[in-house]
Amino acid sequence: MKRRILMSALVVLTLGLTACGSVSSENYKKIRSGMSKDEVTDILGSADECESALGFESCQWGDDKKYISVKFAGDTVLGKSSKEL
Repeated sequence: MKRRILMSALVVLTLGLTACGSVSSENYKKIRSGMSKDEVTDILGSADECESALGFESCQWGDDKKYISVKFAGDTVLGKSSKEL
C-alpha cells in the first residue's frame, strides 16, 4: 500500500515538473513568428489560458510570476512575450 502511494506521488510530481519545465527561455527561443498554434503547442503543451477576439487569440503558459505569452492572428504566431524566464 505504501509503495502504491509513493508511486502515485512520484507520478504527480513528475507531471507537475514537466508542465513547469515547458515555460523556459530555451522553449521561448524556439517560438517564431509565422509558426502555427499546433507547432507552439508541440513545444509548450496546452496553454493555461487563452482569450480570443476578432480573429486574434492570446494564450499564456505559466502563471502571473513566470510565463510565456503568444499572440496569434488566426492560427499563426504574430508575437510573443515572457516574464521571469
